[in-house]
Amino acid sequence: CMNYGLIPGMKKAEAIQILGGSISKAAEEVGSSYQAVDKWPELLPTRIADRVTAAFARKCDREKRRNEFWTVLRGIAPKATHG
Repeated sequence: CMNYGLIPGMKKAEAIQILGGSISKAAEEVGSSYQAVDKWPELLPTRIADRVTAAFARKCDREKRRNEFWTVLRGIAPKATHG
């Protein structure tokens, strides 16, 4: 995950992109409906930009934990032998 932080003047298209690339994925990440996200203005007000930033941070945290999980599993998995 890239470090977006709070983006002043965040645009709707940018928010949708960082939350998964579609209105449905963005809605799921912020805990809203497709229709609500679809009605966001092109320039997001601070209250929506804050929600997007928080959702993005949670998304990054999930991805980091998933990567750490797989790293641990790879370390304890038996190695395949060819013989």
